[in-house]
Amino acid sequence: MVTIGIDLGGTNMAAGIVDENCRILAHASVPTGVGRPYDDIVRDMGALVNRLVAENHVDWADVRWIGVGAPGVLDNDTGTVTDNSNIRWVNYPIRQKLQQYTDKPVFLGNDANVAAWAEFVGGCGKGTKNFLLLTLGTGVGGGIVLGGKLYTGSHNTAAELGHMIFRAGGEKCGCGNHGCIESYCSATALIRRANQALPGHPGSALNNALPLNAKKVCDAAAAGDALAKKVFDEYVTDLAQVVASMVNMLDPDVIALGGGVAGAGEFLLKPLREQFPRYVTFFPAVHTEVMAASLGNDAGIIGAAMLGNA
Repeated sequence: MVTIGIDLGGTNMAAGIVDENCRILAHASVPTGVGRPYDDIVRDMGALVNRLVAENHVDWADVRWIGVGAPGVLDNDTGTVTDNSNIRWVNYPIRQKLQQYTDKPVFLGNDANVAAWAEFVGGCGKGTKNFLLLTLGTGVGGGIVLGGKLYTGSHNTAAELGHMIFRAGGEKCGCGNHGCIESYCSATALIRRANQALPGHPGSALNNALPLNAKKVCDAAAAGDALAKKVFDEYVTDLAQVVASMVNMLDPDVIALGGGVAGAGEFLLKPLREQFPRYVTFFPAVHTEVMAASLGNDAGIIGAAMLGNA
């Protein structure tokens, strides 16, 4: 038996056939075409899934369900996309519409929650009971698994981890608030720190790497550039406090880091593991592991495909 996962993004929609061991057996993608009528986008989703099944000679009788992961608020109980600013959907009955093209059950989930579920069932969180994914990309997102179940909250909006207030009255966040975790621990925040620090440091290697991105800042820090190292160290300290706060709140077995900044690997993880226990209330009785997420871009498809078990 297999399942199908659809990762519905603002640029592309990707679908994959996934086996019971969380392996993607086949996948394909097409442009989403944001701005078109909702029904046209779902029609293309249905066509993509049917083409994937046909081209890979899969019997529909062997497909258990279809899962859909997308940004925004998705209500799996009603089968509705409540709010999706990326694709501009509001209160859209996506389950009912997609089932016009297949008679299989359809499960829904927010894309960050879906990625966390993927890591829990088939990635670095496999075998744990309580698990948290923190993604450090353009923004900061994530997902939470508690007691082996994906936690989505009372209104399907849980785990907006990047918008917890970290520093009251601090940097303005894209959400409109000030001092959010996202304003300090995203890749965007790391780049902003570096750009703000550059004036007055003509000798920094970062001047020769403009325009900056997170990888360039991390690479310069790893190479010993003093300014980049200072910026990176400040970032790690903030991230350590955030990770410790999540440990104090949830006491998970594992916190996994994904997104662009996590690409720094052990250069990020080693100092982070050294620092965050300083802020954990019951350390060393609490010994949460911090590690890199393992599934990368496959997490969206895998997590969506496994939503029937969430």
